[in-house]
Amino acid sequence: MLPEGLIIRLVDQRDEKEPTEFAGKEPRFISRTRVMCAKDRKMEEVFILDYIRDDGLYLVATGSGKFFRVNPRYLLQKKK
Repeated sequence: MLPEGLIIRLVDQRDEKEPTEFAGKEPRFISRTRVMCAKDRKMEEVFILDYIRDDGLYLVATGSGKFFRVNPRYLLQKKK
């Protein structure tokens, strides 16, 4: 379930809808941080917009302006 009051079009095919094993748990990453997403065999820098605790998913945005929900297991701390 998306946060109340958030109206956003999820256009990316990587969008996940099903709750994960992280549902109800505290987030690993805080909002407004950049992390690496290793989904679909490619690494991409994404920006964390929000954590959906009920589903255990992060709402992220790509540099090209696409938004999608992703399982935390695909997110890695960005190396400096």
